[in-house]
Amino acid sequence: MVKGTTLETLLPFTEDIEIPFRTLLPSIAVTALTKYKTEVEELETKQLELMTKESNIAKGVLAELNLSVLFDSSGSEIPVSIQEGVNKIIESGGFQHIQGLLQQVMSTSNENKDILRQIEGVIEAEFAQDAKMRSDFPHMRDRITESNKINGNLKATTQSLAQKLKAASDADDLVKQKMHKYKQSFEMICLGVNKLKEKCPNSGKEGSASQDSIKAINITKEAFKKLEIVLERRENLIKKLHLNIEKTDPEKEIIQNPTKPYTEILDASLHSFDPILKEIEENIAQQETCIATLMEYTQKARSGQTESSQKREEFLQNINIGINAFREVSENVQEGLAWHSRFQETLNSHLQRVSEFSSSRRLEKQLFAESLSKEFAGMTVTAVAVPISEK
Repeated sequence: MVKGTTLETLLPFTEDIEIPFRTLLPSIAVTALTKYKTEVEELETKQLELMTKESNIAKGVLAELNLSVLFDSSGSEIPVSIQEGVNKIIESGGFQHIQGLLQQVMSTSNENKDILRQIEGVIEAEFAQDAKMRSDFPHMRDRITESNKINGNLKATTQSLAQKLKAASDADDLVKQKMHKYKQSFEMICLGVNKLKEKCPNSGKEGSASQDSIKAINITKEAFKKLEIVLERRENLIKKLHLNIEKTDPEKEIIQNPTKPYTEILDASLHSFDPILKEIEENIAQQETCIATLMEYTQKARSGQTESSQKREEFLQNINIGINAFREVSENVQEGLAWHSRFQETLNSHLQRVSEFSSSRRLEKQLFAESLSKEFAGMTVTAVAVPISEK
């Protein structure tokens, strides 16, 4: 007796035959499948945007609360995080290095402004020469096209480059202002950890704070650790959702189960994401709980501090702000220097194009003038006899 062979054995389902088999599906099923894929894409995008937004909220709250300083507001040692930040700044060259970079930015910016003025000058000179030629030879205007009709792209590009350079210069000024604002903090940071330790107010032992404050700090630390776990878990949820979406293939199931209603398969596929969506919802709720706890007990912890602890925290907080500002200024200055260097290449390239255009126009007008001279030289003057009237 011959054993029957299934169609799946003869033609195993692969990516290569997916489209031929799909043509066997009713058009209404194909439409529903397309709609399903769109819904899934929107679902993933929406969840990713939601989790990113919530993570940014958490990071913003942590930056505002400055918990590392609060946790180290007792004792006499400089917090490790601040020590590391100070050492990195000094190793990078410190305040003098960043001042040198900013001077390079300003110098390169001025060079770019000079190049831009050269470009504008070449365009203006060519236009002035063109206008003079038309004024001197009005009857020959139609022989050479007006500059305004053929240099529009060059002028538009020049204006665009001028706007970009203006925006960059404004950004440079903001960086310069920020540098001036935090100058004292930067100079103090560059004194080094040992000098900062000497200047930092000493709050004494932890017992100098009230018991309520100590308790509030401990609760804050626990909430902070929980929030870190929540944020780490969120990264895994993003990956998990993406993998689940990639793994779920209702199209394959519809083709392999032609007797099963396609609507049932698509609906089941959509609901298969419900568990992870619930996990995401719970994760966000946990973050809200952690942040609420942090906000409440950070305030209680600070209100119960002694005067010396408050002064110490304020000092460390200012140093921490200075460290973050230095990093930001350093990044801005380096980005600005790189941008102006690249932009200078663009300006020089545009200057070359403008100069070539001007030279080409000058040659065209020179040839025109020579042609005009030849035309005048070939002209002959015929004397016309004027009859003498009889008296």
